[in-house]
Amino acid sequence: MAKIRIPLLVGKTNKAGITSWYWQPSKTLADAGWKPISLGKDEGAALAAARAETARSKNGRPAVIARPASTKSSRTARSAR
Repeated sequence: MAKIRIPLLVGKTNKAGITSWYWQPSKTLADAGWKPISLGKDEGAALAAARAETARSKNGRPAVIARPASTKSSRTARSAR
C-alpha cells in the first residue's frame, strides 16, 4: 500500500497496536486558537477528515467536525441544581 502524507495528520499507536488518528495543528495554528481533533481509528475516514480540516485551517474557518455529546455532567450543571 502506498503511503499518503496528509499535513497535520498524526497517528498514535497504543501498546495493543491500535492506531488512533488526530488532526494536530501546527504551532502557528495552535497559537491562533486551533485545537487538536480526535479523528477515530478508521484510517480512511481520518484521511478525509484531516484533508477537510486542513483546507478549513488554510481558509481560516473554524472546525466543523461533529463530536459526540459527553455523558458526564459538568460541575456547573451540578452546582445549578
